[in-house]
Amino acid sequence: MPKIASPRPVWLFFLTVVMGIFLAAGCSSNQYVIELTPDGHVMQRKLTVWHEQTDNNSTTISALPDEELRRIGTRYDKQQADADGEKRIFTGRFRESMPDDVGGAGGYHYFESPLGSWSYYSERFRGSDDAKAELERREAAADELVDILINWLKLEVRDRPTYDQLHQLLDKEVRRDVKNLGIFFWNRGGLNPQENKSDDEGLCRMVQYLVERDYLSIKEIPHIHRTFSEEDPKKMAIFFQRIIARKIGVENGKPIPESLAFLANPDHVSASLQKYLRSTKFYKKKLDEWKKDPKNETDKSPPKPMDFFTMLAVEAVVGSIWHSGDFVTVRLRCSHEPFATNGKWEAEPRVVAWSNVGMKDNHSAPTFVYAAWSTPDRKAQTKHFGRVMLQGQNLRSYVTWYNGLSPKETDEWDRLIAGLQAGPTLRRQLKALRFAGDAKLAKSPVKLILDQLAKPAPSK
Repeated sequence: MPKIASPRPVWLFFLTVVMGIFLAAGCSSNQYVIELTPDGHVMQRKLTVWHEQTDNNSTTISALPDEELRRIGTRYDKQQADADGEKRIFTGRFRESMPDDVGGAGGYHYFESPLGSWSYYSERFRGSDDAKAELERREAAADELVDILINWLKLEVRDRPTYDQLHQLLDKEVRRDVKNLGIFFWNRGGLNPQENKSDDEGLCRMVQYLVERDYLSIKEIPHIHRTFSEEDPKKMAIFFQRIIARKIGVENGKPIPESLAFLANPDHVSASLQKYLRSTKFYKKKLDEWKKDPKNETDKSPPKPMDFFTMLAVEAVVGSIWHSGDFVTVRLRCSHEPFATNGKWEAEPRVVAWSNVGMKDNHSAPTFVYAAWSTPDRKAQTKHFGRVMLQGQNLRSYVTWYNGLSPKETDEWDRLIAGLQAGPTLRRQLKALRFAGDAKLAKSPVKLILDQLAKPAPSK
């Protein structure tokens, strides 16, 4: 279990999540660079890996652990070290399924016809696609988190009306909001890796959610930034004390009720909550799990109750997003610009790129990349149509239809197309195309070609 920093009141957690995104500094990560070159039905794959440590604008590169390098090496035909010996390069050729090297699953599929082809590449890097199970796990953690706080406050708050207000706040609003924030954080991962690098929209949506529910206001951000930058537990406690007071109806600027005075004392809150946690089934269960885990050294002191509680809060809202620092870059060579992709097209040198995309572990949404592109056979199409008629998505539709034909139908259709001659009668020739046993089967491809024939020829 990771070492937890000195405990803070748990309600500091929520804004710590938001501000932590801005205040993070220094990182250690494994870097994976994948270069893909399609070759018909086969994908040539080159993977370069290394470990990177960045501190104070200085980056140190080293090799991955030997065990990890051996594991990756079993997936490839060849491997070699770079000139400095710190980066390892693996190369191989793969048909349909991509290797489980970085972690995840992927594939490459190639569909062809005499008029051209289309290709589809996709890959999931780590993470989990079982959103239902993960969100249920986070919701259960959120319920346990809120229940513990409700029961603890019952011991701390002697004033019954104030406790009833806090109970209502936690049981309804906070329980709901923690679960919704968990969904927000889940959705931050993987859906569009090119945008997720900065994730401005995702962060702004979470801030907007908190603003609408009166946890904070935009004009408070400078004050929040200073408070968290100074890392003064007393100032942070007072700040959250005011939020809680406001949430139960105390206007800004009005005196804080005496019953909430203890919230401004972080040492008291920490000690009190720590003491209460020791008596809970939650702590006893977590401690028992820790003792039974063979990875934990028996000669070391077990985590404190607040350590387990902090991890529960992380599990409820953030999942395991903090525990993954690895990055993947994918560069896919394509004959033509993809008609569908979540990567960035670079016209020169004809590459789709996903650059330095962060990967999540198995409790977060996966990182997912994909690209679909088509390659027209210009010579064949020009011979039969006078110019290239089918490309992009239209060619994809045509080739997909073509690959659904039986061998007998394929031979018959190839003969029909071979008989087409470019010229003023092409439209009439196309409309006359019929399969001997199915008059409707040719309707879809003929319409695709006729639709393009009706459009002006592109200027050269």
